[in-house]
Amino acid sequence: MSLTILLDMDGVVTNFIPALIEQYNFLTNEGVKEENINGFGLNDFFQDSFTAKKIKDGVGFLRNLQPTENSIEAITLLKTQGHDIVFVSSPTNCPTAAHEKREWLNYYFSKVWRRAPLITTPPEYKKYVRGDLLLDDDPKNLKDLHATTKPLLWHTKQNASAVGLERIYSWDHFIEWVKEYENESIQI
Repeated sequence: MSLTILLDMDGVVTNFIPALIEQYNFLTNEGVKEENINGFGLNDFFQDSFTAKKIKDGVGFLRNLQPTENSIEAITLLKTQGHDIVFVSSPTNCPTAAHEKREWLNYYFSKVWRRAPLITTPPEYKKYVRGDLLLDDDPKNLKDLHATTKPLLWHTKQNASAVGLERIYSWDHFIEWVKEYENESIQI
């Protein structure tokens, strides 16, 4: 059974927060630590949210993010198993955000896709994109999805207090979850 898998990029496929913290600490010498982050608002964990915004919205920031651990291998495996993978991501206020996300996907997945499928949309419109499931790290993006789209929360420190959503803890866990979901669907 082939699934249409919708994947958020920032925080799920890419290491967004660690890169933001690293650059922020370099510029401010503030010493923010990832384990102290407990929300999604920049004011929640950066004393100088203006500097943090300038970093995340800066040209080149998104293009240079590192992939999360095992994301490239897991996504490649899912694609070779016949699943349709669509990246659904929200652009930052950077004027080149969508282009940088496209370049990032082309760099890491050029052997899998000639051009990786990417939909960029503001977070409040992710609910209109349909698939069998959406894997996202922001609980707000998993509300009000189409009835046929299963919401899955990619577990992070920022969303640790969110309740009522099924969590995915790693790419290995996600691969196993997809296998089980396929088996359940076949038996029905």
